[in-house]
Amino acid sequence: AIKDGDIEFAVDQQPYLQGYLSIDSLWLYKNNGNYMGGGEQPVLTGPAFVDKSNVEKVAAFAAKGTR
Repeated sequence: AIKDGDIEFAVDQQPYLQGYLSIDSLWLYKNNGNYMGGGEQPVLTGPAFVDKSNVEKVAAFAAKGTR
C-alpha cells in the first residue's frame, strides 16, 4: 500500500528484534551479569517508520521473515 501510494507510512515495531533481544538479554544477564538500559531505561526495538524512502529495504527483510 505504501508502494502504491494508498498510505503514506506505517509503523514498524520489529517483533523479531523484540523477541531476539529479550532472550539474548536474559542469557547475558544469567551468564555474564549484563543488563541493558541501565536497568532503568527501555531498550528500544522500534518503533520505526516505513515510508517510500525505505519500503523496498524493509520489504526485503519482511519477505525473509526477520522483520
